[in-house]
Amino acid sequence: MKTTVLVLAFCLVMTMAFSAGTTEQTTVDKFPDRPITVIVPFAAGGGMDTTARKLASLSQQYLGVPLAIVNRTGGSGSIGVTEGSRAEADGYTVLFTDNGTVTSIPLTMAVTYTLDNFDAVSGLNINYIIIAVNSKSPYKTVADLVNAKTRIRYATVGTGSFLHMAMSTLFKTAGTDATNIPFQSTAESVAAVMGGHIEAAAAHPNLVQAGLADGSLRIIGVFSDERIPTMPEVPTLKESGYDISLGVYNLILVPKGVPANRLEILRKGFIAMLNDPEMVKDAKNRSLELYPVDGNKLMERTGLEAKTVKTVLSDMGLLKVTK
Repeated sequence: MKTTVLVLAFCLVMTMAFSAGTTEQTTVDKFPDRPITVIVPFAAGGGMDTTARKLASLSQQYLGVPLAIVNRTGGSGSIGVTEGSRAEADGYTVLFTDNGTVTSIPLTMAVTYTLDNFDAVSGLNINYIIIAVNSKSPYKTVADLVNAKTRIRYATVGTGSFLHMAMSTLFKTAGTDATNIPFQSTAESVAAVMGGHIEAAAAHPNLVQAGLADGSLRIIGVFSDERIPTMPEVPTLKESGYDISLGVYNLILVPKGVPANRLEILRKGFIAMLNDPEMVKDAKNRSLELYPVDGNKLMERTGLEAKTVKTVLSDMGLLKVTK
């Protein structure tokens, strides 16, 4: 009788242990099983927000759950990025942001995060930096601009931004007397060039299409290693005699510590969405180059870039935080 009771007790214990293990495994395997929050640290209706909402329309197909887009604006993107860094590392909060918020901002603003607080899911899209001038201006090339006989006023978005760093490096290298005029948005700075109120602006290809269509803008250079697909006629800065390559790209991050299997599910899902024909078509219509690069490679690139950014900001006298 005792033997029978012991055997039954042993079987009961093993059954409970097996059931617990199975339940735990099932929970992990079912990820995701509820909506994923996507923090966008910029305003609704902007380029990143538009891309996020397009991806949200595809998420059920590739992740099986909706994406809930939440805009957390302010602090040049740092408010939303801070919230993303503090989110629970369970895979249910994803951050869309640009490389500047995790490379330059931690060196110029008193924020509580660095790149080390995140892991990367994937790239999102590349925002090449181009130089736009008024089509009626005498500036037909980069050489014309940097060799101007008068002081050049150039527009960028935000002091210490990638747009500012690119233009400042160019004019410093060329020895040109130039002044940065910061604007609240690239759209405003481009409008100032179109109206003839300022000589040049650093911008992105998708934000100059109207000016190119009506003939009010001319693009004279791009800060890239190679000519870009959407503007193959525009020479690189290197072709113009200045070996400067600095670009903005958007990326998808999660707070450090998301379980490896969940991170892998997110990586596969978002990269598949970015490669979806509907997404590719939408990006083409908006002159946007998608960037579905693996998260590990992206972290390596961004980490190396952070070192370059620190040097550039130091040269510009803008380095305020030594992290």
